[in-house]
Amino acid sequence: MNVLPIEGCEQGKPTLNDRVGAAIFIVAFGAEDTGLKTSRQLMSPHTEYEVDDLKRAAARLLASVHTAWLAALPPSLTEQISKDLDAYLSFALGDGWPDENSPES
Repeated sequence: MNVLPIEGCEQGKPTLNDRVGAAIFIVAFGAEDTGLKTSRQLMSPHTEYEVDDLKRAAARLLASVHTAWLAALPPSLTEQISKDLDAYLSFALGDGWPDENSPES
């Protein structure tokens, strides 16, 4: 079992901003390459956990934050984001851009 013994944050309880920043770093660089300070910011007040716990906590926090942000957006903007993703996926998976127009043009 790969357990990381982590002591609590020296600066006290991390803010949500601290925790989101740590989660982004963990997702971007991998839990295995995350230092103790970053791990502490996300997992505080817990001091022992596995690398997989770190990955799951980061993913869960980012999904929660983004879900809340999306709920605050106007429906027209969420629809546009969804359409843009569909267009990108069509391009990335080899179907080409819908209507032969790239969103960047």
